[in-house]
Amino acid sequence: MALASEKALKMRGYDVDAASGSVEVKPSTEYSTESAFDNSAETLSNPAEERWYTPGIEALADQYNFPPTIKETAKMVASEAEWGKVIANQPKMVAEWFGELIPMARRMLPVDPTVLTDKDLTWGDVGQSMKYSWLPGASFAKNMMTTDVKGKDFKKISKIQDHEEMLVPYLEKYRDMHVLTGDKLLDAANQFLGLDVTSLKDLENKYKGNKEVYDAMMALKNEMSKHYLDENDWYEDDDYFYVKNFKEEPKAVNAAWTRFGDLSLPNLGIIKLDDEGAGTLINKSLFSYEDIPGLGTLQDKGYIGTAEDPMGLYQGMIGGDDPATNIASTFLGLPTSIAAGNIRGIINAPTMAGKAYAATRPFSTGVSKVKNMFAGPPPSNKMNQGIGALDFKDFTAGLQ
Repeated sequence: MALASEKALKMRGYDVDAASGSVEVKPSTEYSTESAFDNSAETLSNPAEERWYTPGIEALADQYNFPPTIKETAKMVASEAEWGKVIANQPKMVAEWFGELIPMARRMLPVDPTVLTDKDLTWGDVGQSMKYSWLPGASFAKNMMTTDVKGKDFKKISKIQDHEEMLVPYLEKYRDMHVLTGDKLLDAANQFLGLDVTSLKDLENKYKGNKEVYDAMMALKNEMSKHYLDENDWYEDDDYFYVKNFKEEPKAVNAAWTRFGDLSLPNLGIIKLDDEGAGTLINKSLFSYEDIPGLGTLQDKGYIGTAEDPMGLYQGMIGGDDPATNIASTFLGLPTSIAAGNIRGIINAPTMAGKAYAATRPFSTGVSKVKNMFAGPPPSNKMNQGIGALDFKDFTAGLQ
Protein backbone atom coordinates (compact mmCIF):
# COMPACT_ATOMS: atom_id res chain seq x y z
CA MET A 1 0.00 0.00 0.00
CA ALA A 2 1.40 3.38 -0.94
CA LEU A 3 2.10 5.79 1.90
CA ALA A 4 0.35 9.14 2.20
CA SER A 5 2.34 12.14 1.05
CA GLU A 6 5.21 13.29 3.25
CA LYS A 7 3.46 16.57 3.93
CA ALA A 8 0.23 14.83 4.94
CA LEU A 9 2.13 12.46 7.24
CA LYS A 10 3.88 15.36 8.96
CA MET A 11 0.55 17.10 9.52
CA ARG A 12 -0.74 13.96 11.18
CA GLY A 13 2.06 13.99 13.73
CA TYR A 14 4.63 11.66 12.16
CA ASP A 15 8.36 12.18 11.65
CA VAL A 16 9.47 11.40 8.09
CA ASP A 17 13.15 10.81 7.37
CA ALA A 18 13.91 12.59 4.14
CA ALA A 19 16.77 10.28 3.17
CA SER A 20 15.29 6.87 3.91
CA GLY A 21 11.60 7.69 3.76
CA SER A 22 11.03 5.87 7.06
CA VAL A 23 8.14 7.00 9.21
CA GLU A 24 8.06 7.20 13.00
CA VAL A 25 5.25 8.29 15.30
CA LYS A 26 6.14 11.26 17.45
CA PRO A 27 6.09 10.30 21.12
CA SER A 28 3.25 11.45 23.40
CA THR A 29 0.94 12.50 20.57
CA GLU A 30 -1.53 10.71 18.33
CA TYR A 31 -2.32 13.61 16.04
CA SER A 32 -0.61 16.90 15.59
CA THR A 33 -2.78 19.92 16.35
CA GLU A 34 -0.04 22.28 15.22
CA SER A 35 0.53 23.23 11.66
CA ALA A 36 3.16 21.18 9.90
CA PHE A 37 3.65 24.14 7.59
CA ASP A 38 5.35 27.44 8.16
CA ASN A 39 2.69 29.46 9.96
CA SER A 40 4.82 32.55 10.34
CA ALA A 41 3.20 35.92 9.77
CA GLU A 42 5.40 36.41 6.71
CA THR A 43 4.25 33.15 5.12
CA LEU A 44 0.58 33.68 5.92
CA SER A 45 0.69 37.20 4.47
CA ASN A 46 1.81 35.89 1.09
CA PRO A 47 -0.75 35.97 -1.71
CA ALA A 48 -2.79 32.80 -2.20
CA GLU A 49 -0.88 31.73 -5.29
CA GLU A 50 2.19 31.15 -3.11
CA ARG A 51 0.43 28.83 -0.69
CA TRP A 52 1.26 25.13 -0.69
CA TYR A 53 -2.23 24.09 -1.77
CA THR A 54 -2.54 26.37 -4.77
CA PRO A 55 -1.19 23.88 -7.34
CA GLY A 56 -3.81 21.39 -6.20
CA ILE A 57 -6.61 23.93 -6.49
CA GLU A 58 -5.40 24.87 -9.95
CA ALA A 59 -5.35 21.22 -10.99
CA LEU A 60 -8.93 20.86 -9.79
CA ALA A 61 -9.98 23.97 -11.67
CA ASP A 62 -8.30 22.72 -14.83
CA GLN A 63 -10.20 19.46 -14.56
CA TYR A 64 -13.54 21.28 -14.51
CA ASN A 65 -12.72 24.11 -16.87
CA PHE A 66 -11.95 21.93 -19.86
CA PRO A 67 -14.89 19.57 -20.42
CA PRO A 68 -14.72 17.20 -23.41
CA THR A 69 -15.78 18.75 -26.70
CA ILE A 70 -18.57 17.22 -28.75
CA LYS A 71 -15.94 15.83 -31.11
CA GLU A 72 -14.00 14.24 -28.25
CA THR A 73 -17.13 12.77 -26.74
CA ALA A 74 -18.26 11.41 -30.10
CA LYS A 75 -14.82 9.84 -30.54
CA MET A 76 -15.12 8.25 -27.11
CA VAL A 77 -18.54 6.83 -27.92
CA ALA A 78 -17.33 5.55 -31.26
CA SER A 79 -14.33 3.78 -29.71
CA GLU A 80 -16.03 2.37 -26.60
CA ALA A 81 -19.43 1.30 -27.95
CA GLU A 82 -19.95 -2.40 -28.65
CA TRP A 83 -20.95 -2.10 -32.27
CA GLY A 84 -22.33 -5.60 -32.67
CA LYS A 85 -24.85 -4.79 -29.97
CA VAL A 86 -25.46 -1.35 -31.49
CA ILE A 87 -26.46 -2.95 -34.80
CA ALA A 88 -28.63 -5.51 -33.02
CA ASN A 89 -30.49 -2.69 -31.25
CA GLN A 90 -31.55 -0.91 -34.42
CA PRO A 91 -34.99 -2.53 -34.97
CA LYS A 92 -35.93 -1.72 -31.38
CA MET A 93 -34.52 1.80 -31.59
CA VAL A 94 -36.47 2.66 -34.73
CA ALA A 95 -39.61 1.29 -33.07
CA GLU A 96 -38.87 3.53 -30.06
CA TRP A 97 -38.75 6.64 -32.25
CA PHE A 98 -42.15 5.87 -33.73
CA GLY A 99 -43.71 4.57 -30.52
CA GLU A 100 -43.05 7.80 -28.68
CA LEU A 101 -45.29 9.66 -31.09
CA ILE A 102 -48.15 8.31 -28.94
CA PRO A 103 -47.28 10.08 -25.64
CA MET A 104 -46.13 13.09 -27.66
CA ALA A 105 -49.62 13.40 -29.17
CA ARG A 106 -51.20 13.01 -25.71
CA ARG A 107 -49.04 15.82 -24.36
CA MET A 108 -50.32 18.17 -27.07
CA LEU A 109 -54.01 17.70 -26.18
CA PRO A 110 -55.93 20.46 -24.36
CA VAL A 111 -56.02 18.16 -21.34
CA ASP A 112 -54.35 14.83 -20.63
CA PRO A 113 -57.23 12.31 -20.48
CA THR A 114 -55.31 10.12 -18.02
CA VAL A 115 -55.27 13.04 -15.59
CA LEU A 116 -59.08 13.17 -15.56
CA THR A 117 -59.32 9.51 -14.61
CA ASP A 118 -56.54 9.53 -12.00
CA LYS A 119 -58.19 8.97 -8.61
CA ASP A 120 -55.11 10.25 -6.77
CA LEU A 121 -55.54 13.74 -8.22
CA THR A 122 -57.82 16.42 -6.83
CA TRP A 123 -59.70 18.87 -9.04
CA GLY A 124 -57.12 21.43 -7.98
CA ASP A 125 -54.40 19.16 -9.37
CA VAL A 126 -56.35 18.79 -12.61
CA GLY A 127 -56.72 22.56 -12.90
CA GLN A 128 -52.99 23.03 -12.32
CA SER A 129 -52.26 20.40 -14.96
CA MET A 130 -54.41 22.16 -17.53
CA LYS A 131 -52.34 25.35 -17.16
CA TYR A 132 -49.60 23.54 -19.04
CA SER A 133 -51.75 22.16 -21.85
CA TRP A 134 -55.05 24.03 -22.17
CA LEU A 135 -54.00 25.53 -25.51
CA PRO A 136 -52.78 22.60 -27.66
CA GLY A 137 -49.04 22.82 -28.30
CA ALA A 138 -48.70 26.50 -27.46
CA SER A 139 -48.97 26.11 -23.68
CA PHE A 140 -46.51 23.24 -23.72
CA ALA A 141 -44.03 25.26 -25.77
CA LYS A 142 -44.42 28.26 -23.46
CA ASN A 143 -43.64 26.11 -20.45
CA MET A 144 -40.49 24.79 -22.12
CA MET A 145 -39.25 28.33 -22.64
CA THR A 146 -40.19 29.78 -19.25
CA THR A 147 -38.74 27.29 -16.76
CA ASP A 148 -35.88 28.52 -14.60
CA VAL A 149 -33.11 26.62 -12.84
CA LYS A 150 -33.10 29.30 -10.12
CA GLY A 151 -35.83 29.39 -7.50
CA LYS A 152 -36.95 32.24 -5.27
CA ASP A 153 -36.87 30.26 -2.03
CA PHE A 154 -36.00 26.82 -0.75
CA LYS A 155 -38.77 24.26 -1.16
CA LYS A 156 -38.84 21.10 0.90
CA ILE A 157 -39.51 17.75 -0.75
CA SER A 158 -40.39 14.82 1.47
CA LYS A 159 -38.33 11.65 1.30
CA ILE A 160 -41.55 9.67 1.80
CA GLN A 161 -43.80 9.98 -1.24
CA ASP A 162 -47.23 8.36 -1.44
CA HIS A 163 -48.24 9.53 -4.93
CA GLU A 164 -45.09 9.68 -7.07
CA GLU A 165 -42.71 6.90 -6.08
CA MET A 166 -40.07 7.82 -8.67
CA LEU A 167 -39.54 11.34 -7.30
CA VAL A 168 -37.15 10.42 -4.47
CA PRO A 169 -34.96 8.03 -6.55
CA TYR A 170 -34.81 10.74 -9.22
CA LEU A 171 -33.62 13.38 -6.74
CA GLU A 172 -31.11 10.99 -5.19
CA LYS A 173 -29.51 10.38 -8.59
CA TYR A 174 -29.60 14.10 -9.34
CA ARG A 175 -27.83 14.79 -6.04
CA ASP A 176 -25.15 12.23 -6.81
CA MET A 177 -24.51 13.91 -10.15
CA HIS A 178 -24.72 17.61 -9.32
CA VAL A 179 -24.62 18.36 -5.56
CA LEU A 180 -21.43 19.01 -3.59
CA THR A 181 -21.43 16.46 -0.78
CA GLY A 182 -18.96 15.75 2.01
CA ASP A 183 -17.71 12.66 0.20
CA LYS A 184 -16.97 14.64 -2.97
CA LEU A 185 -15.12 17.31 -0.99
CA LEU A 186 -13.02 14.82 0.96
CA ASP A 187 -12.16 12.85 -2.19
CA ALA A 188 -10.94 16.06 -3.81
CA ALA A 189 -8.98 17.01 -0.66
CA ASN A 190 -7.14 13.70 -0.76
CA GLN A 191 -6.51 13.89 -4.50
CA PHE A 192 -5.62 17.55 -4.97
CA LEU A 193 -4.38 18.66 -1.53
CA GLY A 194 -2.48 15.52 -0.60
CA LEU A 195 -4.48 14.94 2.58
CA ASP A 196 -5.37 11.50 3.90
CA VAL A 197 -8.85 11.62 5.42
CA THR A 198 -11.80 9.26 5.31
CA SER A 199 -14.53 11.33 6.99
CA LEU A 200 -15.25 14.74 8.47
CA LYS A 201 -14.50 13.31 11.91
CA ASP A 202 -11.17 12.04 10.61
CA LEU A 203 -10.47 15.51 9.19
CA GLU A 204 -11.19 17.04 12.58
CA ASN A 205 -8.99 14.56 14.44
CA LYS A 206 -6.02 15.00 12.16
CA TYR A 207 -6.07 18.69 11.36
CA LYS A 208 -8.07 20.48 14.05
CA GLY A 209 -6.55 23.89 14.70
CA ASN A 210 -4.38 23.81 11.58
CA LYS A 211 -4.97 27.16 9.93
CA GLU A 212 -3.31 26.30 6.65
CA VAL A 213 -5.33 23.14 6.19
CA TYR A 214 -8.46 25.10 7.11
CA ASP A 215 -7.63 27.76 4.50
CA ALA A 216 -6.92 25.04 1.93
CA MET A 217 -10.20 23.27 2.62
CA MET A 218 -12.17 26.51 2.31
CA ALA A 219 -10.38 27.37 -0.95
CA LEU A 220 -11.17 23.88 -2.23
CA LYS A 221 -14.83 24.20 -1.23
CA ASN A 222 -15.10 27.60 -2.91
CA GLU A 223 -13.67 26.20 -6.14
CA MET A 224 -15.93 23.15 -6.11
CA SER A 225 -18.97 25.35 -5.39
CA LYS A 226 -18.42 26.92 -8.81
CA HIS A 227 -19.06 23.57 -10.45
CA TYR A 228 -21.51 21.86 -8.09
CA LEU A 229 -24.65 22.93 -6.26
CA ASP A 230 -23.76 23.75 -2.66
CA GLU A 231 -25.65 24.62 0.54
CA ASN A 232 -26.93 27.83 -1.05
CA ASP A 233 -28.72 25.72 -3.66
CA TRP A 234 -29.53 22.32 -2.17
CA TYR A 235 -29.23 20.41 1.11
CA GLU A 236 -31.09 17.70 2.99
CA ASP A 237 -31.80 16.16 6.38
CA ASP A 238 -33.22 12.79 7.36
CA ASP A 239 -36.74 13.67 6.22
CA TYR A 240 -36.53 16.22 3.42
CA PHE A 241 -34.62 17.56 0.45
CA TYR A 242 -34.42 21.37 0.51
CA VAL A 243 -34.07 22.63 -3.04
CA LYS A 244 -33.71 26.16 -4.37
CA ASN A 245 -31.56 26.02 -7.50
CA PHE A 246 -30.77 23.37 -10.08
CA LYS A 247 -27.61 23.02 -12.12
CA GLU A 248 -27.78 24.44 -15.60
CA GLU A 249 -26.72 22.05 -18.35
CA PRO A 250 -25.53 24.14 -21.31
CA LYS A 251 -27.50 23.55 -24.50
CA ALA A 252 -29.69 20.87 -22.94
CA VAL A 253 -32.99 20.65 -21.13
CA ASN A 254 -32.79 21.10 -17.39
CA ALA A 255 -34.47 20.14 -14.18
CA ALA A 256 -36.11 23.44 -13.28
CA TRP A 257 -39.01 25.34 -11.73
CA THR A 258 -41.99 26.26 -13.89
CA ARG A 259 -43.53 29.72 -14.06
CA PHE A 260 -46.28 28.42 -11.74
CA GLY A 261 -43.79 27.19 -9.15
CA ASP A 262 -44.01 23.47 -9.93
CA LEU A 263 -41.09 21.12 -10.35
CA SER A 264 -40.26 20.14 -13.93
CA LEU A 265 -38.00 17.07 -14.24
CA PRO A 266 -36.77 15.75 -17.59
CA ASN A 267 -37.85 12.15 -18.27
CA LEU A 268 -40.39 12.26 -15.44
CA GLY A 269 -42.72 15.25 -15.88
CA ILE A 270 -44.16 18.17 -13.92
CA ILE A 271 -44.54 17.65 -10.18
CA LYS A 272 -46.88 19.71 -7.99
CA LEU A 273 -45.58 20.00 -4.41
CA ASP A 274 -47.79 20.66 -1.40
CA ASP A 275 -46.75 22.47 1.79
CA GLU A 276 -45.52 19.22 3.35
CA GLY A 277 -43.30 18.37 0.41
CA ALA A 278 -45.52 15.66 -1.06
CA GLY A 279 -45.33 15.51 -4.83
CA THR A 280 -48.02 14.71 -7.38
CA LEU A 281 -47.28 14.06 -11.06
CA ILE A 282 -49.70 16.34 -12.87
CA ASN A 283 -48.12 16.23 -16.35
CA LYS A 284 -46.16 13.33 -17.77
CA SER A 285 -42.94 13.84 -19.65
CA LEU A 286 -43.37 14.41 -23.36
CA PHE A 287 -42.18 10.89 -24.22
CA SER A 288 -43.35 8.98 -21.15
CA TYR A 289 -45.71 6.03 -21.61
CA GLU A 290 -47.03 6.31 -18.05
CA ASP A 291 -50.74 5.47 -17.74
CA ILE A 292 -50.96 4.40 -21.40
CA PRO A 293 -52.41 0.86 -21.27
CA GLY A 294 -49.78 -1.81 -21.89
CA LEU A 295 -46.98 0.55 -22.88
CA GLY A 296 -46.81 2.15 -19.42
CA THR A 297 -46.35 -1.26 -17.81
CA LEU A 298 -43.58 -2.17 -20.25
CA GLN A 299 -41.77 1.09 -19.47
CA ASP A 300 -42.12 0.56 -15.71
CA LYS A 301 -40.57 -2.90 -16.11
CA GLY A 302 -37.63 -1.43 -18.04
CA TYR A 303 -38.42 -2.96 -21.43
CA ILE A 304 -39.12 0.18 -23.48
CA GLY A 305 -38.84 3.97 -23.28
CA THR A 306 -36.39 6.08 -21.32
CA ALA A 307 -35.61 5.62 -17.65
CA GLU A 308 -37.42 8.03 -15.32
CA ASP A 309 -34.22 9.54 -13.95
CA PRO A 310 -31.83 12.41 -14.77
CA MET A 311 -29.89 10.33 -17.30
CA GLY A 312 -32.94 9.15 -19.23
CA LEU A 313 -31.08 6.51 -21.24
CA TYR A 314 -33.18 4.09 -23.26
CA GLN A 315 -34.17 0.87 -21.52
CA GLY A 316 -34.29 -2.73 -22.68
CA MET A 317 -31.50 -2.53 -25.24
CA ILE A 318 -28.77 -5.13 -25.65
CA GLY A 319 -25.77 -3.73 -23.79
CA GLY A 320 -27.88 -0.71 -22.84
CA ASP A 321 -26.28 -0.42 -19.40
CA ASP A 322 -23.15 0.86 -21.14
CA PRO A 323 -23.73 4.59 -21.91
CA ALA A 324 -21.50 4.50 -25.00
CA THR A 325 -23.42 1.56 -26.50
CA ASN A 326 -26.74 3.11 -25.50
CA ILE A 327 -25.98 6.48 -27.08
CA ALA A 328 -24.50 4.94 -30.23
CA SER A 329 -27.62 2.76 -30.61
CA THR A 330 -29.84 5.81 -30.14
CA PHE A 331 -28.09 7.95 -32.74
CA LEU A 332 -27.67 5.22 -35.32
CA GLY A 333 -31.44 4.76 -35.27
CA LEU A 334 -32.02 8.41 -36.21
CA PRO A 335 -31.28 8.27 -39.98
CA THR A 336 -33.62 5.32 -40.57
CA SER A 337 -36.31 6.87 -38.41
CA ILE A 338 -36.11 10.26 -40.12
CA ALA A 339 -35.94 8.68 -43.58
CA ALA A 340 -39.20 6.93 -42.74
CA GLY A 341 -40.82 10.32 -42.10
CA ASN A 342 -40.47 10.51 -38.33
CA ILE A 343 -39.37 14.08 -37.55
CA ARG A 344 -40.01 13.13 -33.92
CA GLY A 345 -36.49 11.64 -33.99
CA ILE A 346 -34.98 15.08 -34.48
CA ILE A 347 -36.83 16.50 -31.48
CA ASN A 348 -35.77 13.80 -29.05
CA ALA A 349 -32.11 13.42 -30.06
CA PRO A 350 -30.11 13.12 -26.82
CA THR A 351 -27.13 15.32 -26.07
CA MET A 352 -23.64 14.12 -26.85
CA ALA A 353 -22.59 14.75 -23.26
CA GLY A 354 -23.39 11.15 -22.41
CA LYS A 355 -26.85 11.97 -21.09
CA ALA A 356 -30.25 11.85 -22.78
CA TYR A 357 -32.94 14.29 -21.73
CA ALA A 358 -36.62 14.29 -22.61
CA ALA A 359 -38.56 17.48 -22.00
CA THR A 360 -38.27 20.50 -19.76
CA ARG A 361 -36.55 23.26 -21.70
CA PRO A 362 -34.90 22.76 -25.08
CA PHE A 363 -31.89 24.97 -24.53
CA SER A 364 -30.17 26.67 -21.64
CA THR A 365 -29.20 30.31 -21.70
CA GLY A 366 -25.71 29.31 -22.79
CA VAL A 367 -24.00 29.81 -19.45
CA SER A 368 -21.13 27.31 -19.36
CA LYS A 369 -20.89 26.99 -15.59
CA VAL A 370 -23.10 27.45 -12.56
CA LYS A 371 -21.98 30.71 -11.03
CA ASN A 372 -21.60 31.09 -7.29
CA MET A 373 -24.01 34.02 -7.09
CA PHE A 374 -26.13 33.18 -4.09
CA ALA A 375 -25.55 34.25 -0.51
CA GLY A 376 -27.08 33.82 2.91
CA PRO A 377 -27.53 30.78 5.17
CA PRO A 378 -30.06 28.07 4.31
CA PRO A 379 -33.21 28.02 6.43
CA SER A 380 -32.21 25.07 8.62
CA ASN A 381 -29.11 23.80 10.34
CA LYS A 382 -30.38 20.22 10.53
CA MET A 383 -28.29 18.83 7.70
CA ASN A 384 -27.08 15.26 7.56
CA GLN A 385 -26.42 15.06 3.83
CA GLY A 386 -24.80 17.31 1.29
CA ILE A 387 -22.34 20.15 1.67
CA GLY A 388 -24.45 21.67 4.44
CA ALA A 389 -22.90 19.13 6.82
CA LEU A 390 -19.51 20.77 6.33
CA ASP A 391 -19.76 23.49 8.94
CA PHE A 392 -16.18 22.83 10.15
CA LYS A 393 -17.26 24.03 13.60
CA ASP A 394 -15.20 21.47 15.47
CA PHE A 395 -12.41 21.62 12.95
CA THR A 396 -12.08 25.40 13.25
CA ALA A 397 -12.50 25.58 17.03
CA GLY A 398 -8.76 25.75 17.59
CA LEU A 399 -8.28 28.63 15.21
CA GLN A 400 -9.63 31.31 17.55
